[in-house]
Amino acid sequence: MDTKSLIANNLKAYMKAAGKTQAELAEHLGVTQSCVSNWARGVNSISVEYVPGICEFLGISIARFFDDEQNGAADIAYACISLDEDTRAEVRDFIEFKKRK
Repeated sequence: MDTKSLIANNLKAYMKAAGKTQAELAEHLGVTQSCVSNWARGVNSISVEYVPGICEFLGISIARFFDDEQNGAADIAYACISLDEDTRAEVRDFIEFKKRK
């Protein structure tokens, strides 16, 4: 996968995991929503000046933003931190259930 596609995929995935919209990111960065949409579709590359703001907005490190192993344990843990306690308990129960199989 080329770098532009990797970044586009990561941007979409981390925005979804954080429950954020393109409009919210655009407002945070002071760019248009179509600019963010073009990044997310891999039409345009993200200028390096925006990367720290994107990572701050999404609550992730710059290294994570460029990571090509998006489905690793760290990403699953990151997605789980936004869950409420009852849902986290359900996830733990499911994991324990799968381990016993």
